[in-house]
Amino acid sequence: MKYKYCLIITSFLCLSVFMNGQNKKIYFQNEYKDSLDYLRDKYAKNKILIPDYELPSLISLSHYPELMNIDIEFKYASIQTTMSCVPYQDFSLRNNDRSYVISINNNPHFKGVLLKDVPFNAQVGVICHELAHIVDYEDRNIFGLIQRGIEYLSEKNKESFEKEIDRITIEHGLGWQLHDWADYVLHRSNATDEYKAFKKRVYLEPSEILYYMIKITLSSKYKPLHGQLDDSQIEKISGGIRELRRNRNRISSPIQ
Repeated sequence: MKYKYCLIITSFLCLSVFMNGQNKKIYFQNEYKDSLDYLRDKYAKNKILIPDYELPSLISLSHYPELMNIDIEFKYASIQTTMSCVPYQDFSLRNNDRSYVISINNNPHFKGVLLKDVPFNAQVGVICHELAHIVDYEDRNIFGLIQRGIEYLSEKNKESFEKEIDRITIEHGLGWQLHDWADYVLHRSNATDEYKAFKKRVYLEPSEILYYMIKITLSSKYKPLHGQLDDSQIEKISGGIRELRRNRNRISSPIQ
């Protein structure tokens, strides 16, 4: 009875928090077009942006104030995934001298997902994932970067690494954006089954993203309830929120 009562109360609290957003649930492109100059002035310092993705890139950067003085170049490239992020090839031993390159795939023959085909809110989600890589790199010295490179050669380590980066993204308040990105890739894109299987295996699935959003919400906003629910109870809450999300998306979808 105690757990049932706790579950009901927690469900209500989580639904209330998520209805008001984990910052903002959906970014609509048209809502931010008039704010482009402001975003440029505030977040474009030391950044080289691609005009076609300037707005979602700036919105994403606004969630990472710690990267404000970091040199980051966005550029097109033919790569094996939608986007990638690496330290610049001449990166320094010292963190404060590093720069980074975020590549956006523009290969029309790519069998995965091209950023140009992704809904605006989900674009913000995947860009924020790449920025989370920089947060991780900035916390590492040269030996830590080499370790990351070695880890990426192993499928098991790559899975652990990328899911950790997803969690960093969620911790920066981009849970819904990351959720929409993962949901689009797995359930609405024209990517091959092989590519979808890779994404499902290596990155957090939509349900897992929602799970971590709930965990973070409980630990930061409702600490007395944190730890009183087991994984199965949190999953029940997740299921209810996913259904609510699906119903809301039938009424409103991101403007592209």
